Amino acid sequence: MIRTLFSTALLLSFSLTYAQQRGFEQYQPKAVKEIIQKNLRRSTPTFLPEIEKRYQWNLINGDWDSTEVLRYVYDNGELDTIRITNPVTDAPIAREIHTKTPQLEEVLRQTYTGSGYENESRRQVFFNQFGYLIGEELQTWNNNSWETTEGFKTILEYNADNRISTAEMQFWDTQLSAWLTEVKYFIGWMNDGRFDGYLLQVPSEDGTLEDYIRIDAQYSAAAIEADTVYIEIQFMGTWMEVARYIVSRWDNYDDILAAEPVSYIEQADLGSGYTDSGRQTRVDLANGGYIDTYEELNEDNIWVIASTEEVAYNENNDLLYERGYDYGSGVQMVNYWDNFIYTYDVQNRRTEVVFQSYDFDAQGLANQTRSVYPQYIDVTSTTAVKPTTIKAYPNPSAGLVQVEGLKSGVQGRIFNLLGAEVLRFQAQGENHTLDLSKLPSGVYILEAGGKSHRLVKQ
Repeated sequence: MIRTLFSTALLLSFSLTYAQQRGFEQYQPKAVKEIIQKNLRRSTPTFLPEIEKRYQWNLINGDWDSTEVLRYVYDNGELDTIRITNPVTDAPIAREIHTKTPQLEEVLRQTYTGSGYENESRRQVFFNQFGYLIGEELQTWNNNSWETTEGFKTILEYNADNRISTAEMQFWDTQLSAWLTEVKYFIGWMNDGRFDGYLLQVPSEDGTLEDYIRIDAQYSAAAIEADTVYIEIQFMGTWMEVARYIVSRWDNYDDILAAEPVSYIEQADLGSGYTDSGRQTRVDLANGGYIDTYEELNEDNIWVIASTEEVAYNENNDLLYERGYDYGSGVQMVNYWDNFIYTYDVQNRRTEVVFQSYDFDAQGLANQTRSVYPQYIDVTSTTAVKPTTIKAYPNPSAGLVQVEGLKSGVQGRIFNLLGAEVLRFQAQGENHTLDLSKLPSGVYILEAGGKSHRLVKQ
């Protein structure tokens, strides 16, 4: 209960609001910066997959059934389109159109009907000018228009030092067709830039926000990171101190809003003082991975493993496997066990991904899905990708602007120089007309199809 409470209070929302460090590097310990740079190196491959073959495990014949083939198309090194076909007949099944700009990532899925492609679904992920994830929408095509089916939104406010001061998390309620507040945070900072804690509010029965949880971050004399965290809950109008975490190690402490204590002692206070209730340790593996083990005290006051998580890399910093076990509250029985296995060839290209889950009847791992990558594109080759550009005219313009170079269905957005979105559109074809007449005079940035273009409104 205490661990779940802490996770809810400290991580639930901000696990969705990770930073791309820009604008916040002054708060990062040096060691974390090195980890970030290592991850950046890992995320810039020399080869990009061109073909992926997907399979589903057949329990009856005990073998893999081929389900579909994916062909990846790139534009100037960025994923542009995925064509999905039948593995036997090579007939088209669907396609995905990918758009990536600094403030938008979109995947538009279209289904092949026999005579052409029709919209099916759309996933949009939004970022603000600092690189923070601020929203995601999942939509389906219904009655010739997009209908939101799921999503979240993060509304951030900043203080004079560009530190986040409030964060309100909203979710899309399908029945009400409206955005509803889930939680709101008021974040505190010390004068020297260190995290000071926060107040969490949740909606009451009448819809107004009320105080719920309070976090107090404490530092010892030599600590750069908070080494003791106190948790208080408001009960019947009174703040009650219910737990504390003595933290010896954090994960992602460069971004405290997404930070997670990974080596700590968890203590509960039920009215008679703090007593140990749980503990977690992280052990680093030689290959750059780690093992997290969480333990709880059982009724006999004996430490028992409740869950473990393991991640490992090879000598080239490529992910080898991810696996997790959850035994429940001190009960030595597996609740879930997911296992992702990755393999690579001698050129360090990923060749296979296998996903397995725990089978309770068989008491072991069972194959679920498999992807095979038989063909790659060398991105160092000048012929591997072909850059394209957006053309817009007249520019400057007092109103209508013709935009060329976009694919039909691609999402486009226009931002002012402060990074605020002022207009959104969906391209109707390679030639699309924009109406800027309602915008104030000034300079704007058009982002669409992974490309940017400068516009001037007279």
